[in-house]
Amino acid sequence: MKFVLFLLIQLFILTVSAQQKWEIQLKSTLDDSRLGYWVNGAYTIQVNLDSVDVNFRRMVQNCVNGIAYYGDKDSNLVNYYDATAKRYQTAINKMESAVDSFDLKSLVVYEGLEDVSLNAGKSSVIERFVKQFVDQGNAIVFYKGRRIYTLQCSSELSPLSKNANSEVNVAEILNRGHEIRTYYDQPDDCIFIEYYILGW
Repeated sequence: MKFVLFLLIQLFILTVSAQQKWEIQLKSTLDDSRLGYWVNGAYTIQVNLDSVDVNFRRMVQNCVNGIAYYGDKDSNLVNYYDATAKRYQTAINKMESAVDSFDLKSLVVYEGLEDVSLNAGKSSVIERFVKQFVDQGNAIVFYKGRRIYTLQCSSELSPLSKNANSEVNVAEILNRGHEIRTYYDQPDDCIFIEYYILGW
């Protein structure tokens, strides 16, 4: 009986958590003295460069602290932090000389040692910062050239695929996840897509 009750509770939890929706309210005013922009499809996101600069300086300070702590203990970590700090500092220098309408995709920021394949831009680190500003409502967002003030978010449990025998793969069940989309009016035309594996 307890096992059946447990299964029913699990089924209820999965059903309730299978889909959630919420809305992000974007501020109607923003200090737009120095803005950087990020274009993704039909969306253009503008964020205050001074706010990005503050976050980057914090990252540089964290790396400097890491170098100071591991200086005599681990040369690999020192090299890791040193390379990371230099990239963040280069990004800070570029933003300081930017006047307005600075393309954030021109920045190359990633953590770790030099990797030629990552030096081509499209930094996921920058994208995470931009998404954080959007999630907090601290961004100006244009959709198809028109400024918008709200964004929709949906979190859906990923569907299970079936093989030819209509059997569900056990590994797929255990590694299911949530797909989170941020969009204006069409979930397929989204500004951000994230995927989180539940990992039972």
